[in-house]
Amino acid sequence: MRKLIWCVLGMQLASPAFAQTAATRVTSRSSVAAVSSTGSTRTRPSGTAARIKPDITVDTPIITLNGVCSQPTTSKSKAKTECKTVVTRGQLDALVALIDPEASLKSRQQFALSYARLLAATQLAEEKKVDENPAVAREIQFEQKLARMQVLTNYLLSGMQQQSQHFTDREIQEYYQKNESNFEQLSLRRLAIPLGANTESGKPVDPVAAKALMESLRESLLKGGDLDQLQARAYKEMGIKDALPPTTVSMERRQTHGPEEAKLFDLDMGETSPVFENLNVLLIVRPESKRTLSLQEATPQIEATLALQRIEDGIDKAFKGISAEFNLKYMDAKSQPDLVSPATVMQAGTGTRRGASSLMRQP
Repeated sequence: MRKLIWCVLGMQLASPAFAQTAATRVTSRSSVAAVSSTGSTRTRPSGTAARIKPDITVDTPIITLNGVCSQPTTSKSKAKTECKTVVTRGQLDALVALIDPEASLKSRQQFALSYARLLAATQLAEEKKVDENPAVAREIQFEQKLARMQVLTNYLLSGMQQQSQHFTDREIQEYYQKNESNFEQLSLRRLAIPLGANTESGKPVDPVAAKALMESLRESLLKGGDLDQLQARAYKEMGIKDALPPTTVSMERRQTHGPEEAKLFDLDMGETSPVFENLNVLLIVRPESKRTLSLQEATPQIEATLALQRIEDGIDKAFKGISAEFNLKYMDAKSQPDLVSPATVMQAGTGTRRGASSLMRQP
């Protein structure tokens, strides 16, 4: 039964879009996902039960299919008159829990309709002996093998992710003390000319002229010029028609920025930086204040960092002795891809089961 759900949830008899979803269900779970700033991938408690009407108990029938037998019948005359399949809320909840425990009430309602369609269509296909077709049998066998591999992989990676989430207060405190400078926050004033900005003439910003203007503006700034007025002047003289950027910005932790930006944390408060280029933008900055996150504020970031380190160590240990070489021409890649990445493991711990995306579509 579990395999049936995994294999056919992507199919919707009333919508071609569901067939496309089914074609992608095997690989979507393994895609690399970005880790959030807090690194948190813990499953949130589901509030679905509270949203279901209290009089709909776990024993309440949700689907009653007349003419569909839960058990095969020997008499064809009874197949359409005496056959009945009843699916209760408890049974539906158990099936959805295998796919997406966090599914919304609307998604569960859509699943009930999809599941009823599949039960009816499956009986019709079996009556026509579709499953005896060699091509169908081969596809079923392949899907069963692939689904087994996917389930085992999901639980392996999810287990690695869960094991990486447990830290002692001492571990967190020791990391904080050793890396306290990484938790500095910086507020600064900024003067900027984006070299890729839209101009009145439609021509690209001249980088040489922009650099010369920025040097001139820096001299004015050192003499006490107003930074907001200088920013407006920069845009006017360069013919930039984009909206003026904010001149006051707040930077997060040092380690979240590139090498050039990280150097700004070493400037003295009130010191005006030289003109420099970063990400195709000419910049002058002046730090105004700097503070260090408290241990409590830094704890989510520390946990994310420690979890990533543990996952990397776990991958190295678990996959020791296993390597893969891909045909780079076929893969259209310049270097060998990772067989398993930390991001893949982090994604495996979100608690979402295969096929959940198909639940979200409408009939």
